[in-house]
Amino acid sequence: MSNIDEFLPEIESQNDKQLIKDLTKIIMGMTPKLEMLDILGSISKKDPEFFMNKIYPKVWPMIVKKYHGKMTSRPIWFQSKELSEINEFILTKYCFFEGEKLITRLTGQVYPVNIGGFIYLTNYRIFAIGNPVKSVSTPSFSSRFGINLLEGIVRMSINLHRKILKKNFAKLFHKELISSNLGEWGYSIPIFGATEITKTSKNITYSIIIDNKRIGFKVVARKQNQGLSLIEQQLLTYQQ
Repeated sequence: MSNIDEFLPEIESQNDKQLIKDLTKIIMGMTPKLEMLDILGSISKKDPEFFMNKIYPKVWPMIVKKYHGKMTSRPIWFQSKELSEINEFILTKYCFFEGEKLITRLTGQVYPVNIGGFIYLTNYRIFAIGNPVKSVSTPSFSSRFGINLLEGIVRMSINLHRKILKKNFAKLFHKELISSNLGEWGYSIPIFGATEITKTSKNITYSIIIDNKRIGFKVVARKQNQGLSLIEQQLLTYQQ
């Protein structure tokens, strides 16, 4: 723990890739598992912006590999009960608002943050935790640099929407809730003030006006279950 406390100020001031790499190695080498998760949650709570930009994109694939093997292994990594429990531990302990409760969980994709993996619905929002996925509007590339370029565009889109959505939450919740220092784990999707709600057996779409702009959201379920119906129920509850 003392080593991490020494790393943080230097990383934040120098933006040193090697120091960030060293920090992630220390975290991932920790045992027991709960100690590692508490460290991640604490860093996220201390500086959510730094954590989501520098730490989370590196530690998430490492966590998947450590607790489920390769991301392409079978059974598919986002079916892992242990990974889901890891997410729920950090979310409920470090990221939830006062009074926020988990309603259901499912797997699939969430747009426009372009994340595929675990989806968690609470009474306040939707969390998307997983890997970047290509959106319908993302261009394709045929050059040998195409994969890296595509990943960079998707990542930029994710970070842009994350900042916009944080503004939305700041306006919706009471000041006493926003002032509480909450961590971030994955990407939060708003559900308040939804319009144009449309649900099919495979997905649900809706729109929310943020900063005078209408932003469309889409949640695609990997398997048919009650998850989409519960999302629709929450959207209708907070509909404008």
